Amino acid sequence: MPQRRGDAEAREDLFKSRGENWCQITFSPVYYVEKTFLYGVFNMDSYEVRIRFVKIFEMGKTALSVERLNELGGIIVDCCVEVHKVLGPGLLESVYVFALMKELELRGIKSKRNVPIRLYYKGHDTGKEYEIDLLVEDEIVIEAKSKEQMLPVFNAQLISHLKLTEKRLGYLVNFNVSLMKDGIKRLVNGLY
Repeated sequence: MPQRRGDAEAREDLFKSRGENWCQITFSPVYYVEKTFLYGVFNMDSYEVRIRFVKIFEMGKTALSVERLNELGGIIVDCCVEVHKVLGPGLLESVYVFALMKELELRGIKSKRNVPIRLYYKGHDTGKEYEIDLLVEDEIVIEAKSKEQMLPVFNAQLISHLKLTEKRLGYLVNFNVSLMKDGIKRLVNGLY
């Protein structure tokens, strides 16, 4: 009985029969427990197909599942409550950002603060940069505030940061409130 060939071998044969170059890349995404592979085959002479492959490879490598984003969201909210419980309201935003980053680190969550965002307009570099207060697991944007009154422009700022970075989930957190639950707002950019 002949042995059944896999998809990778069939793709290789197809490209070889056309006289085209081919490449196959496999990797296991960092955030999934189960072993998952992404196969990419592309024509070396076709610029468009190569670009599509690179985009698929990058998204598969870094994108978290909706379940993982929701799990991280719960941890972020819990960390915000803990920081607020320890420090209370009325301090500078930078103090809360530092404390929140440390609280996330204590729970084994990777985060970076003051992450620069380069601004492009229709593919042209404007020479301007904006900063994200906190980037959690390279996927969730946190914009921290310590304001008496939250203005609609703060929502717009977070939405802009989500779009510019192509991230799907963000939190607008105001630490200058009596109850932390009143200071947290979750914003979604094409998550579902």
